[in-house]
Amino acid sequence: MPVIVSCGRWQDRGWFLQKLGGAWRWHLGGIDCDGGTVPVKQWVHLVGTYDGAKAKLYQNGKEVAAVRCRPNQTPWQQPLFVGQYGAGPGPQYQVHGRIAGLKIYRCALTAREVAASFKKERQ
Repeated sequence: MPVIVSCGRWQDRGWFLQKLGGAWRWHLGGIDCDGGTVPVKQWVHLVGTYDGAKAKLYQNGKEVAAVRCRPNQTPWQQPLFVGQYGAGPGPQYQVHGRIAGLKIYRCALTAREVAASFKKERQ
């Protein structure tokens, strides 16, 4: 259950992006948005967004999950973790691989912006 980036706790506040089984989990404020597929030994571009009404998860420029929601928006007061779950670090949450090009925005990206970002990263 490796966590790619974490600034929150499951079923609580904050957010994280995780590999869970053969899919991805974009979790924010107590809401799970699960989808996509986890390839083996392949580069993957992931984006999790929330626009005030929907949480969306994109893989390689395409939407793979969406859920209408009202997550807990109380800010997470703990540090940001990369490659580990911050709310309860442990070996089961460590990423054994590479994370590159991590970007965190204070706004939701549109589908067009996500697709353009994927295309740019592939060049």
